[in-house]
Amino acid sequence: MNHNLTSEQITFLVNTRIRKNVARKELCYNAGIAYRTLSSIERGDRSIVRHDTIVKWCQVLEIEPQKFLDGRFTDYKESADLKEASHEQVLNLKIRDETFNREMLHRMNRRVWIAIILSCLVLVVLIFGVLRLTIFTEKRKDYINPYWKNYWINVGRDVSATPERKRVLNYLSMKNVVQPGEEICAELKWSYCYRNGIPEIFVSAYAEWEPDTEIRLFNGDLIGEGSEINRFSVIAPVKAGLYRLRIFNASAHGPVISFYGSPPPSDQFRPVTVPYHEIEILVLPE
Repeated sequence: MNHNLTSEQITFLVNTRIRKNVARKELCYNAGIAYRTLSSIERGDRSIVRHDTIVKWCQVLEIEPQKFLDGRFTDYKESADLKEASHEQVLNLKIRDETFNREMLHRMNRRVWIAIILSCLVLVVLIFGVLRLTIFTEKRKDYINPYWKNYWINVGRDVSATPERKRVLNYLSMKNVVQPGEEICAELKWSYCYRNGIPEIFVSAYAEWEPDTEIRLFNGDLIGEGSEINRFSVIAPVKAGLYRLRIFNASAHGPVISFYGSPPPSDQFRPVTVPYHEIEILVLPE
């Protein structure tokens, strides 16, 4: 709702502000009134004012808004004299306005500097966090060169692990969407097309949530057109999320020893670069 202020009401507000020694910009700041709005009203260029603006204005000047709107100025002892303010009072308030401007500028500068300092601190924390994460990642990096990754094998699908087609994974079957703590059963079958002089073949599985615990190891006389279907199982994590399981296939004198492979230096007893198949396992919330 808007009110059309009379010239007497505007004069009363101006003189009351001056008598109470309230600078114009100080009033704007405390009452939340735009400086341009207040200036145009006090000059008489504008008389229509919103109700909530008048209420805030009166509250800062310690005037009851309803009495002011009803025109009951005589209820205030200071309202008897509505004459123009003296030159000395106007000059004093002008000085207060300038002082208030400087104070507000200092406050704004302080806030800007505080924001800059906080931004720099956040940036330092982020950089430090990224560096720590990089260091941690380097410690747990993958030493295995993935020939197979995120590729689900169907029955009868011929997938070669190497260009020489030394190893072929014929069949892999397992659930990849499970409940927390559920036993995941898997079946796999593979073939070796020819022997390259390595005495043993190692097929082992590791889970990301237990990276250094071997799930199952198959090794021995596995050369030929195909193997029997081999089975293993693992217990899913109890916390919901997306996890990985890797099945390694090594022609060496020893198996892979971790989900992350074997750290250099490499030898045939601790192979570094071997093909593996990676499955993503989704553990659903309870």
